[in-house]
Amino acid sequence: MTVHDKHAQLLTFLHETRHCDAVNQLIDLDTWTKLPKKGQDYRAKTSAYFQGKIAELWQSDQARKLASYFEDADLTPLSDAQKAGVRIFLEDFAKKNRVPLDMQVRYAGLVSTASVMWKQAVKDADYGTLKPYLKQLFEMTRDMACLIFPGHHPHQSLVLMSEPGADTGVIDRLFHTLREGLKPIHKWALENQPEVDDTAIHKQYDVPTMIKFQTFLASLLGYDLDAGAYAEILHPFSSSVGPHDMRFSSSNENLRHGIFSAMHEAGHAAYGQRSSGEAIQNVVWGGCSGSFHEGQAKFFENILGRSAAFWDYAYPHLQRFFPEFESVSKRQFVLGINRIGRSPRRLMSDELTYNLHPIIRYELERELCDGTLSFDDLHTRWNEKYEELLGVTPKNDAEGILQDMHWAGGLWGYFQNYTLGNLYDGQMWHCLKRDVPGCEDQMRAGDLSNITTWLTENIHQHAQIYLPDVIIKRVSGEGLSAGYYLDYLKTKLEGLYA
Repeated sequence: MTVHDKHAQLLTFLHETRHCDAVNQLIDLDTWTKLPKKGQDYRAKTSAYFQGKIAELWQSDQARKLASYFEDADLTPLSDAQKAGVRIFLEDFAKKNRVPLDMQVRYAGLVSTASVMWKQAVKDADYGTLKPYLKQLFEMTRDMACLIFPGHHPHQSLVLMSEPGADTGVIDRLFHTLREGLKPIHKWALENQPEVDDTAIHKQYDVPTMIKFQTFLASLLGYDLDAGAYAEILHPFSSSVGPHDMRFSSSNENLRHGIFSAMHEAGHAAYGQRSSGEAIQNVVWGGCSGSFHEGQAKFFENILGRSAAFWDYAYPHLQRFFPEFESVSKRQFVLGINRIGRSPRRLMSDELTYNLHPIIRYELERELCDGTLSFDDLHTRWNEKYEELLGVTPKNDAEGILQDMHWAGGLWGYFQNYTLGNLYDGQMWHCLKRDVPGCEDQMRAGDLSNITTWLTENIHQHAQIYLPDVIIKRVSGEGLSAGYYLDYLKTKLEGLYA
């Protein structure tokens, strides 16, 4: 039997696992959007049961035989996409087989319960309600990560769960460069940004109208509405149900948050929609890592969505949807959505200081892994870090430690990907402008086709075929650097304030 014959068997298995993933995505989507309160206990049992069935599939004789073959197989005859499928299969096989089945089942049930308790804790602004669940989830996720990636510091193992090939030492150095580089830019921005009245963008408007405008913006940015759907939710996220079923959501707390949460999640979904036919055929569709996924979401939200060029075209449409803005100038609006300040909330922060929010969470996770921080003190330490890095203290737990659903959803070791994604964006934007002269002028006319084509050809179509370090080197000729992103911020703000 040739390696191609064996790969055909692998494809059959991978299709089955991705179908299971799709069902999981739909269960999660329903849990966060439509699940009635009285259905919560049974949903936790259903989630645990289904997770057990998925684990059985990965621990089957079929999976073991495939893993045994491919661990030592000569993959030279296979294409890059086929090799990627083998790589991802072996990684997932390790994840599913190094963690005991009963632990996987308990974890799924705990995530479902903690997700529900997070909603109640936010409502009550009470960290104590969620604390025991967070502690259990952290300890279980940490232990699972150490089983899957043995021989590393627990924090390194956690980060590897969402970012293949990541090195916390490299991340620490990038974050140090970024933090030091942001300080003078932040100081200059606070001293030089024009005073504008931005109260209009912080108001809530008619929700059905907001939803229509959000889907208009998503479509303008290149999201395919025929290959996805929209949902309103307390904490926005996207769902990867299938290669042509990428859904996004937003929160409509106010216009600013509604617009940019929708752009962000539509960016996630559009990335998934643009996988090549070869990637889909070889069951490696979707994003290649957490940081790249967050980078593409932030590219929609910030690089494009907060640019003056984008709103040269989009602002008259906003005024059509919301006549209240007829008395608000475009410059006033653009300065308002780019206003630099100090917010205790990650999703309400400006583009510059946003980067410090994930860094705070990343450093808190490291302290938990080191054993120098307890869950009894976590919310206090959270507030101390905010005062230290941002000069602001959350007024309560809902505004502070409870603001994100990630930890309650089991996403420990993930937050660094948001800031890494921004660094990737700065480097990609530099390369895009080099390769597509006049792209900003095209955007001013409402034409994003060349930008979409560049993103698709250089990033999106590759899906999971290549890892981030390969893609960024192919695009830019070098590894990831914080310098391009710092240059982007400085150039953008100087242009806005001119």
